Amino acid sequence: MGIFDIKKYLRSPNKGRGKCRKCSKSCQWSKERVQMHIRNCEKSSDDEKLMFPTKLQTTLKTNSSIENPQHLTPELPSCSTNTLKEAIANFIFKSGVSFRVVELDCFKEMFFVLNPALVEAIPSRKELSTDLLDAEYDKVQRKIHNVLTNSTNLTLISDGWTNVTGDHIVNFCIKAPGMSTLFYKSIDTSGTGQTGEEVATQISNVIEELGPENFVSVVTDNASNMRAAWNLIEFNYPHIACNGCSAHVVNLLISDILRLETFANTTKDAQKVIKFVRNHAFVKAKYEEIRKELNVSKKLSMPVPTRWYSHYTSIKNLIDSKYVLMKLVDMHKYQLKEVMPKEASKEVIKLIERNSFWDKLCKLATILEYPSNIIGKLEKDNTSLNAVYDYFGKLYTHFEQDKTIQRLVKYRWDYILTESMGAAYMLTPKFSVDGVYVDHDKIDIVGHIKKIVAVVDPIKASDVDGEFAMYVNMISNLPADKQQMIYQMDAKPYWKVFGKNEFPALYICANRVFDMVASSAASERVWSAFGFIHSNSRNRLITTRVEKLTSIYVNNAILKQLDAINSLFSDEFLYENDFE
Repeated sequence: MGIFDIKKYLRSPNKGRGKCRKCSKSCQWSKERVQMHIRNCEKSSDDEKLMFPTKLQTTLKTNSSIENPQHLTPELPSCSTNTLKEAIANFIFKSGVSFRVVELDCFKEMFFVLNPALVEAIPSRKELSTDLLDAEYDKVQRKIHNVLTNSTNLTLISDGWTNVTGDHIVNFCIKAPGMSTLFYKSIDTSGTGQTGEEVATQISNVIEELGPENFVSVVTDNASNMRAAWNLIEFNYPHIACNGCSAHVVNLLISDILRLETFANTTKDAQKVIKFVRNHAFVKAKYEEIRKELNVSKKLSMPVPTRWYSHYTSIKNLIDSKYVLMKLVDMHKYQLKEVMPKEASKEVIKLIERNSFWDKLCKLATILEYPSNIIGKLEKDNTSLNAVYDYFGKLYTHFEQDKTIQRLVKYRWDYILTESMGAAYMLTPKFSVDGVYVDHDKIDIVGHIKKIVAVVDPIKASDVDGEFAMYVNMISNLPADKQQMIYQMDAKPYWKVFGKNEFPALYICANRVFDMVASSAASERVWSAFGFIHSNSRNRLITTRVEKLTSIYVNNAILKQLDAINSLFSDEFLYENDFE
């Protein structure tokens, strides 16, 4: 072919890139990338494209000369080319891989091996990012809209995030009763100040899209601007309750504990030991040898910034490695002392040999264990609001012997507690009589229940006091076996089966609060999907395209499961599978 002249195809080289002389698109200043661009450039002639054939095209040409190549007979399957393109597009969208994978020779060769005719059905990168993506996104959005418009007692969950290109994005997820949380939409708020008024407007716009009457609650994080937005939302929509993320507040409680002088130094010392092992190749290698020899499964890990509950895992893993570290010091003490900086190394060695260090670690791990385990439970989609009050009540009694930590628990409890949380707790049969109530909470909660009912049905609000007295009396005087049965029931089924007819005024409140969500963890999980799709290697994706890909990626499994349930209970299925 002769010498390849890049300048013949690209102009204006700058920092390793140039612009195509035909379409003016940017391209990397390398032979392989330029040839790939020419093959895919819309303005390149057929002759120019043939000048640089792919390995696959070369293979096709070679195979075409074989006499009677029966195994390479190019016959399309029975489905249409459009169907094949949609199937390939769905694989790309739902696996999170880059669009440019369809341009790779190895990708095309894979289809060629299956059937040479399938190569023609591979969509271009442009088709993937435009028509096919739009079509799949529209299909997902129609399904989501159909599900949500036919549901009531919806909870709107929202959270903010800064993406890889520095744009501030806000997502909106919606939880319908009995379903996993759906990712509804996201908006770019980079040019907008996130004041309480602006946040309230953003949330209100979503509420209006699906109908205010279909919502019962909004959940966000606990920032001051969010709390200001709550006041505006509850003023404009009195029937909608706003709650903060309870898992986040427990996380903040752990940070409060770790900042206490008693534990702050212990935490710092623990991290010194962990860093000493992880940051020095010789120490790490010897540590790993001894860890495997002693059959210790857990490795040392540093806590994640702002994820304060990860301190428990970090400290627990350090405690599990105690004898590994002690043996490491016994066997290699001289070499360890020579690790630079020497003063820091000697300090770490002394910590490992000091029994008081390990005693403090064990004490701290014991304190952090319970609140750290609570966070995982509160982050589940199906965790009811009654769990928030219950867990904080248990935390309060758990630290009864440590008044300093108990005061921190009370402070965070007061910070997160809302009327709907208290109502959910008291309307749970097992907590109505035997629950943990602090100060005048019990009296206040009855007033909150009355207030919630009054918003929905003012006439029945007057019946709340009488029904509540009967409700508590009934639970208190049940025979032991029946009381045990009701205590074991979740609160929502109890009110659907028993309470609805016996206490209709209380049921109005119960029907709402038990469909509310305890945390905004679902929105944070969406950011994980955003980060997976809009990664450093795909930072040129525009935000609208990222939103569409994320919607398909996050919602696909949920909607597929819903389709399976709908199909199971469809008339056709029941008819075809009827018993003879």
